[in-house]
Amino acid sequence: PKHFGIGYELDGGNPPATPNPTHYTIETLPEKVQHAPTKAGYTFVGWTNDRFAPTTQMTVDIPLKDAAGHYTQDSLTFYAHWHQKIVVDTVTCEGPLRLKGMPGAKSYKWEYLVSATEKKEVGNAQHFDAEKSGTYVLTTDYGTVNVQDTFKVLFAFEGKQELKNNKHIPAKIGRKQEFYVRMDTVGRNVSYKWSLTEGDTTHSMKGDSLYVVFRTSGKKEVGVEITVTLPSGLICKKVLSASIVISEKYNGFFVDQHVQGGREDGSSWANAYRRIEQALDKARAGDCVWVARGVYTPPTGKSYEMKYDSVEVYGGFGAWESYLHERVFASNQTIVRRSDNGSSVIVIEGSKGMRWDGFTIEQGQATQGGGILNKNGQVTIANCIIRNNRADQGGGIYNGNGGDAVIFNTEISGNTATDGAGMYNHSAHPRLTNVTISGNLASNQGGGLYNDGSNPEVRNTILWGNRAAKFPNVSNTGSTPMFSFSLIEKDRAGWDVALGSDQGGNIDGSPVFRKRGFDESGAMREGDYRLGANSAAENQGLNRYVYVEKTRDAHLPTLNESEYHSGFPYDLSGMNRIIEDRVDIGAYEYAPDITFPKVSREIVIPTVKGLIFQPTPGIHYVNTGDDFTFSVKEEESGSALKAGEKKRLIERLKITTGDPIRDKDGIEMTENEDGSVTVKLIKVTEGITLTVDPHANSSAVVTGEKVWSYKDHVLLSVKASTDVRIYDLEGRLVDARKVNAGETSIALPQGIYLVRIADRSYKVILR
Repeated sequence: PKHFGIGYELDGGNPPATPNPTHYTIETLPEKVQHAPTKAGYTFVGWTNDRFAPTTQMTVDIPLKDAAGHYTQDSLTFYAHWHQKIVVDTVTCEGPLRLKGMPGAKSYKWEYLVSATEKKEVGNAQHFDAEKSGTYVLTTDYGTVNVQDTFKVLFAFEGKQELKNNKHIPAKIGRKQEFYVRMDTVGRNVSYKWSLTEGDTTHSMKGDSLYVVFRTSGKKEVGVEITVTLPSGLICKKVLSASIVISEKYNGFFVDQHVQGGREDGSSWANAYRRIEQALDKARAGDCVWVARGVYTPPTGKSYEMKYDSVEVYGGFGAWESYLHERVFASNQTIVRRSDNGSSVIVIEGSKGMRWDGFTIEQGQATQGGGILNKNGQVTIANCIIRNNRADQGGGIYNGNGGDAVIFNTEISGNTATDGAGMYNHSAHPRLTNVTISGNLASNQGGGLYNDGSNPEVRNTILWGNRAAKFPNVSNTGSTPMFSFSLIEKDRAGWDVALGSDQGGNIDGSPVFRKRGFDESGAMREGDYRLGANSAAENQGLNRYVYVEKTRDAHLPTLNESEYHSGFPYDLSGMNRIIEDRVDIGAYEYAPDITFPKVSREIVIPTVKGLIFQPTPGIHYVNTGDDFTFSVKEEESGSALKAGEKKRLIERLKITTGDPIRDKDGIEMTENEDGSVTVKLIKVTEGITLTVDPHANSSAVVTGEKVWSYKDHVLLSVKASTDVRIYDLEGRLVDARKVNAGETSIALPQGIYLVRIADRSYKVILR
């Protein structure tokens, strides 16, 4: 037998002058074919003896000449191997989607197109399962040639879709719960249809979020049908569900050491507990404890400790209040102190979402955190005085092991320690806003703050007048605290980098305290840290920090009166937090002393047909400078209502005093649940004879409306239909509309806004 070799030379892929034959007659061997075969939509890879697709059969006839010169003929059959060009542009509801390569290659490389210039290798098999939208490039190596194909994929539902609920809101009857969809919606037209298994609810929807108040306890189911419409017209749907177990409604426990009689079950002021630990033992997540004025001590050898997350403890009550906003903590001093040695007053260990608000915390003695020991907890300390505590580390407060705290409107003074007399931070990152830290003494270093591996954020805060052997106000070890708009005592001109990072607005100068925490001999004494005239801290803070904090801790989407958040309307002395246009630095706003002689003033309440007054009509007395409050309601016969008259009493009631200024700004009226009206005459300085007309349009300040922010929305609650205008900080009108009675949600970009309702203004911040 004779053996022949057949070789083909390609000419660089140029198209042949004539169509490629599939049949050759060869008389002289080897024969060289100058052109590769071509086929529309395919790439020629090479020749093969295997019959795998895609191939085209090729035949070569071979004339064989024997020794005698006679010809015989034989044929050789083989196949051309083709790569079919792949064009994939797929739109589908969701992945994964299998992308297929051609068979017969030596290797494959799949890449994801991250950007126009960047690709990321994602696979090396013949096929690849795409799980996200985008462009994929497949390089197929046949040994003789490399071929690239592009696959474009678009999923309606990208990645993972989840229906979540806000775990920071206690799951209780009457508490507004938030559910939201977590998914990628970029470039997609998405709509949501929510469903609830329980009909006894109050709810509102905002696109991908649902807010619902459940009225009964037990397991609740929430569902949402998501519809995605793609530009191609493809419509895809998916149903998600979530469940939540609702427990009994929000509980408030009352504590009053002076209560007489009662059941002592904490259910009301009349039945209040006498000790704080009794209430803490009963409180569960989402509950509040209200503590009346007095001095309270934890049990011997123990501290006040929380057993559950999200428990809030408020002091400063007079034991008569029905709503938190009625509390005047500056006038009702509530002290928690130790009566023995060796323990912190308050211990927070791993608990989240807790709050201590309106207390004086004193006389704690411990190794760490004489006043407050916070180990890996998340706590808010507001409107507190932390004084006269002792510890080796952190006389006033110790934050350690990741324990973070939000501290505002608080004075930290008169505490002693080896290190960090005011506050010691170890691997913690607290935020301080409008705090005064002064009069603290460390025997080693850090009279005010000692930071060890911690980066606290210090804003609108005074660090001045502390003492230590080294670094009297701030001492840092492996720490870079961030200071902004704060007053910090320094011993050199300019910013001292040893203090930390200067974020702007910081100053040095005397705060002009009314009484310093050290006398002329250097001995410690009780200080008075209110600001005096010409204080360097006056009008030097940043207002934005106050507004952010005011909404930051209001973690519920809406706050009714019983859930009112008292964060920043007032300073630590009970005055308005911002008296002039700019907030002061520290826990106290400066205001000149204004005293009124304690002279009684007459208040004359008239008799009006059809109206019932409490106190009754007649002459009443109030001390100069005090408020006078009375209530008005209609007789059950409704004789005060004219024929056909349908307006509520608060819409008709007009109360005047004869003083235009007081009539405009000095009278507040609040509608109660029974339709009666509570009237407050603000800071009476003169005798007043009232005129009451139940058939006029009210001209006094009618309270009861609420304005707050949540995420990217301004939320309003009004008693009656009213006009609302919203301005930005530059005074530009950004929204104007009439809102109906009830709640209204207005979406706006991030920023600070002024909301005007009638002649009243509210500032809100959207984050």
